[in-house]
Amino acid sequence: MIFSRKRQFFKLIFLFAVYLNKHQMKGWTVRTEVVKNKAEGLAKREFYLTDKDHSNHKNTSAIIELLGSEKTVEHIANFVYRYNKCKTLNQEKGRKVESFAVEFTLNLPKIYSPTLKQWTLIVEHCLADIANACNIEKKELINISRAVLHQQEKKGDHIHLLVGKVTVDNIYLRNLQRKCVTNAVKESFNMATKKYCGIDWVYYRDFILTKQKYRNRKTVPSWKIKAKHAYEVIDEKYHQTIKLRENIKNEKEKIIILSKLINKFMAQANKLLRAYDEKNDFQVYRQYHHLNKTIDDLNNCLEEIPKTSPRLMKAVSQSVNEIKLRIDSKCDKPLNELKNYHLRK
Repeated sequence: MIFSRKRQFFKLIFLFAVYLNKHQMKGWTVRTEVVKNKAEGLAKREFYLTDKDHSNHKNTSAIIELLGSEKTVEHIANFVYRYNKCKTLNQEKGRKVESFAVEFTLNLPKIYSPTLKQWTLIVEHCLADIANACNIEKKELINISRAVLHQQEKKGDHIHLLVGKVTVDNIYLRNLQRKCVTNAVKESFNMATKKYCGIDWVYYRDFILTKQKYRNRKTVPSWKIKAKHAYEVIDEKYHQTIKLRENIKNEKEKIIILSKLINKFMAQANKLLRAYDEKNDFQVYRQYHHLNKTIDDLNNCLEEIPKTSPRLMKAVSQSVNEIKLRIDSKCDKPLNELKNYHLRK
């Protein structure tokens, strides 16, 4: 009994420690995102990074290109195309490279604003650690790297670092979008800001954040955003399915009513023809008026059936009109007309 209570106590302490560790700041914010849609997605990303008129850049005071240019982005795409071509020619197994680059976004709080030289040193430091994590030389990575600085007074400065997946020597960087490289970039960014700018994230966490009146908003994980979009799509499809099911049910009910009216028309027509043969004037008069009323009901029913059933309308009108011609040949006054709904567009 005593041991079980101790075990529960230590378990609570462990869970509390995990909670604190999970909700504690572990370094500066670094976001990793794979650039999709091949060369088109890469070109769109380059246009976004350097577009001063974009709606997201209203509060951006300056956009500065620290490393690479548009040519660098072209080289990234060309190297991937060359790698895929060589793979096809050599008949190698495995999928081709679909995403051409990985983008790392290095963010700092608004109270810190390093100089351009300091930002350049930070980028070079991060590239060295990325190259080390991918088992290549740093000089091979610089030729396929693009760094753009966005300076913002309200939200803080940040760097967009684009790194291609294939080097000049046709080496595919498999680790680039793995977690080991992301962790290396985070550690490298923390060390570089402390080394070149004297900015320590531990000091920011322990002293700056505690003095804030309001806590910083946490960014929503990408999987939650994707899950929300997927749920919205599923919910929309579900409501569409329910609506379609209701429409089918209504159409089915209308077709059942139509079949009953046709059976009623056939029975009344047989009675009318039999009355003519028996020369029963009272029954002829009676069934004649019943048939006219049934034809009016048929017209109303056919109007409610959608135009997506032209074959059904054509079959109904043909069968009714054949019997109607037989009755009109014997009757003094013709029956009401059944409208040709199948001829409508």
